[in-house]
Amino acid sequence: MTHPHGTQEAYTSDRCRCTPCRQAHNQAARERRKQQAYGRYTLNKRPSTKVLDHINKLRATGITLGQIHKQTGVSMHTLGRITLQQSTTIQATTEKRILAYNPGPEHANPHATTNTPGTARRLQALQYNGWDQDTLAQKLGLRRSHVWKLTHQKTGATHTINQRIKTLYNQLWDQHPAPSKNSNLARTIARRNGWLPALCWDEEHLDDPNHKGYAKDIAA
Repeated sequence: MTHPHGTQEAYTSDRCRCTPCRQAHNQAARERRKQQAYGRYTLNKRPSTKVLDHINKLRATGITLGQIHKQTGVSMHTLGRITLQQSTTIQATTEKRILAYNPGPEHANPHATTNTPGTARRLQALQYNGWDQDTLAQKLGLRRSHVWKLTHQKTGATHTINQRIKTLYNQLWDQHPAPSKNSNLARTIARRNGWLPALCWDEEHLDDPNHKGYAKDIAA
């Protein structure tokens, strides 16, 4: 997407250096310096938690930080500080630009890698039901070592793999395999690690890093 000429976004994101874009950039810089001189610059700050949550949701759908940078004009440095939780506040204008970016699923990058907790939680819940990692790996078309890393949050997953896991989870969340040595071992490992079954999660909370699931009051 190309931003209109004569805007700060066109200068920052599209790297346009036409006269209207340079003027918009210079005007924004003058306004920022004036607010700093008056001591009012911090009055336009907002907590970064809402934006961080929005960014995490975008990344969980396959949107990269690079795409967010290009479409909002917010620098990679600022985005990095927000995602690493190094910035607890951000400018109101930055918040507005990021929250306004809501791309559809057709914009997802299939190779984008994310490390959202929902990936691990879904695999952990399936293992709680007795689905061992060899079986899960076969159903997902992945190596068992990769499934282990995903389950223990030792690696991120591409958007494509995340979609496979979500599809499999939706198919098997309330099903149990036939009793076997492998299924019994899978259940034992899941309980030993304190993993939660599917009934302890609402679907909308699986990918929320701030949600810890509901109390596990289900009999083993």
